[in-house]
This record gives sequence, C-alpha cells and structure tokens, in this order.
Amino acid sequence: MRTRRHIGLGAFVIIVIVFFAVPLISLLVFSFTGADGPTLDAWSSIVENPGFYSALGLSLTLAALTTIASLILMTATVLWVHLRAMHLRALVEGITLLVFAIPAITLVIGATGLLLGLAPWALGSPLILVPFYVVLSFAFTYRALDAGVRAMDLQTLVDAAQSLGAGWTTILLRVILPNLRTALLGAAFLTITVVLGEYVLSSLFLYETLPVFMAEIGTAEAQGAAALALLTVLFTWGLLVLVSFVSRRLGGGRPQMTVVTT
Repeated sequence: MRTRRHIGLGAFVIIVIVFFAVPLISLLVFSFTGADGPTLDAWSSIVENPGFYSALGLSLTLAALTTIASLILMTATVLWVHLRAMHLRALVEGITLLVFAIPAITLVIGATGLLLGLAPWALGSPLILVPFYVVLSFAFTYRALDAGVRAMDLQTLVDAAQSLGAGWTTILLRVILPNLRTALLGAAFLTITVVLGEYVLSSLFLYETLPVFMAEIGTAEAQGAAALALLTVLFTWGLLVLVSFVSRRLGGGRPQMTVVTT
C-alpha cells in the first residue's frame, strides 16, 4: 500500500513538472529560433527597445505602491475582524471575492464617470491604477493574512501584551507583525504577481504597463513576446524564491510571544 502511494505521488509530481516545464521550454526554444538557426535577435530587440524599460519601471512602481497600500489596508481589516468582528468574517470574505463577479470594464466605466465629476486630474496619472490593483488583490491578500492570523492565538497574545502594560502601537509592532512575517511576505508576493500580470485595466486606461507592452510586441514580434513572457516568469519565480528564503531566515513566522512593556 505504501509503495503504491509513493508511486502515485511520484507520478503526480512528474505530471505537474511536465505540465509547467513543457510550455516554458517551448517558449525558450521559440525565442531563440531563427531562419538560419539559433539567434539572439528576439532577446536583443527587447533589451534595445526603450519602451521595455519605461513599461517595466511603471509596472514595478505600481507593484510597490499597490503592495504597500494593500498590506496596510488588509492587515488592519484582518486584525479588526479577528479581534472585534468575527461575526462579520463571512461577509468580509464575500466582499473580497466581488472583484471576480464584476467585469473590469464595469469598474473602469464607473470609476471614470465618478472621477470626471470629482477629480478629473486623477485620470491623467498612471497612479489611478493603484486603487484598482488593490481591489484586484483583495481576495489573495486577505486570505494570506487571514491564514497567518489563524495560525497564532491572536487574542491570547494581545491580552498577554496588554496585561504587561503594552499599548496598541507596541502590540502591533512587537507582537502581531513579527508573527505575521511569513503571511505578509506571501501577501506581498501575491500582490506583486497580480500587478505584473494585469492587462485589462491598464489597457482600458491607456497606460503602457509591462503586460500591455508585451501584447503590443506580440502583434509584431512573436519571438520577442515569447522572450519577454519568459523573462516575466523567471522574475516571478525569482521573487518566490526570495520570499521563501527571507521567510526561512526570519524563522518561518512561527507564533512567538515577546515580553513587552511600555
């Protein structure tokens, strides 16, 4: 029985590896394929294109701002739900999933109509994408942080800290956040991947982010688009490895109680 289980697990792992590896290998081979043999033309065309660097810079800026805003908002929300409003947890989870039920075009048209009347100047900056990206990442960020909070006895930690005379600022910075390190890193990773892969909103608002640039390149240079897609995947994997490494160095976010005093 145990041998069969190991065989089944091994077969599953192999299938998963093949499922992910074959498309990536195909992208790699296609990006180096030329009329007269292997060539670096597709890669050099991407590196030499000034639009690539502006699109990459914009996407990274939006990813950083979205991550900061999302973590602040959703950390506060998750802590409030677990400490003060557990009866609203199902409602909050449902709200975070609404983004999957509302088409992106509806969000853009509604927000554009509202902003034209209240703050038309906001539509002239690519930063207008940040609140939309925050909303798009709600479902992932909330669940990553919620899992981190549920992994520790939050109420006991807060009560113990308060019994030692700690204020809320001390509790947040020295008790709660250190125990949420892994969850925060995971939420940040998910948010960044959402921003780097989002195409619809940025194209509707007419801003050239990395996915929009990739789509435009694909219409004229299929091999260049393949090279760029492979670069994006490798960057995401590298980010995941970095998150895992930092998480291990920080102790994996295991619940701990630090003696705090005011």
